[in-house]
Amino acid sequence: MDFEIRDVDLFAKPEDIALMNPYNEVPILVERDLILYESHIINEYIDERFPHPQLMPGDPVARARVRLFLFNFEKELFAHVNVLESARHQGAPTSSSRRRARRSATA
Repeated sequence: MDFEIRDVDLFAKPEDIALMNPYNEVPILVERDLILYESHIINEYIDERFPHPQLMPGDPVARARVRLFLFNFEKELFAHVNVLESARHQGAPTSSSRRRARRSATA
């Protein structure tokens, strides 16, 4: 599968992001006339479109566990990533914001 990765400045997104995703968020997958957004939808599409090797386990119980893991990972990790990205955009993080993020990540 050929693909192209484009880095996007989350604080200065190109206008075409909003045209492809009504929520103006990344990631976005474009394949021919198909435009997908939301990472879990993209992952499921890739897994079904290109079945070998599988991204998800074949067993429904194992797939459900992977989905739950990814959901928790997204909720727990990306909340901290957003804080760090916002701080970086506003300038270098202060030592107190770094300590807060470190405490939250280890809690």
